[in-house]
Amino acid sequence: MEEVNLWEEVGNECLQKALSLLQKEIFPTAGTVETVKNLVETAISIDMLNLQWTNKSQSGAVVFAGQLSGQKAKEN
Repeated sequence: MEEVNLWEEVGNECLQKALSLLQKEIFPTAGTVETVKNLVETAISIDMLNLQWTNKSQSGAVVFAGQLSGQKAKEN
């Protein structure tokens, strides 16, 4: 079963909405450009938060695994 990544879904939705807005207008208005800019910046922020969270989770898992290894060595 494939795991759903909500971070990616929300970021991709922002990018899809930005693309849709751009495609609706031959000459985008300043308001459209600002909205697209905000959507893209939001997608980038979501991606950065996801990356930071993933890195933090992985490093925490490595530290936890190391602690368990150290405890087993002490017990033996």
